[in-house]
Amino acid sequence: MRPFGVAALIGLAFAACEVNAPAKLAFDLETDRVTLVAGESRSVQLTVVGARRTPVTIQGRRLPAFVLIEGTELRIAPPLTTMPSQQIVELIASTGPTTWTSADFTIVVTRPNTPPRVDRPSQWAEGFYFKREVNLSELHRFDAVDLHFDSDPLAHLVHQ
Repeated sequence: MRPFGVAALIGLAFAACEVNAPAKLAFDLETDRVTLVAGESRSVQLTVVGARRTPVTIQGRRLPAFVLIEGTELRIAPPLTTMPSQQIVELIASTGPTTWTSADFTIVVTRPNTPPRVDRPSQWAEGFYFKREVNLSELHRFDAVDLHFDSDPLAHLVHQ
C-alpha cells in the first residue's frame, strides 16, 4: 500500500470512531442565577449542546416546591408566602445511563416591600370602648371590698 492510502485508511478509522463515540453534553445557559420577588414567576429556557439528535432528559436535584422542569423549560413561581432565600439547585441532562452533564443554578427569592394592608378595623377597635359613650352620672363609687373569695371576686364589692 502506498503511504497516502494508509493515511486515508487511518483517517477513516478515526472518523468512524468519532461518529460512534458518546456525545459530550454541556448546558448552555444564558445565566446561572435568577433573582425574583415572591409572587412573581419566571421561565428559563434550558439548552443542552452536544446531544447529536438524541433525546435529552433534563432533571433537577434540590428543587424547591415552587420550581418545575417541563421539557427544556425551568419554571420558577414562588408564592407570596415564600421567605427570602438563596437556593442552589442542580440541573442534570442525560441521553442515557452513561452520558450526562450537570450544572448548578442559583435561585434568589426576595420579599416584596409593601406596607401592611388593613382590610377592616381590628376586633379590638370595634369593641366596647369605642362604641359606648360614658355618662358620668351613672358612675358609682365603691368604698369597701370584701376579701372573702369563695366565688366570683367581683361579686364581693360593696356598693354604697
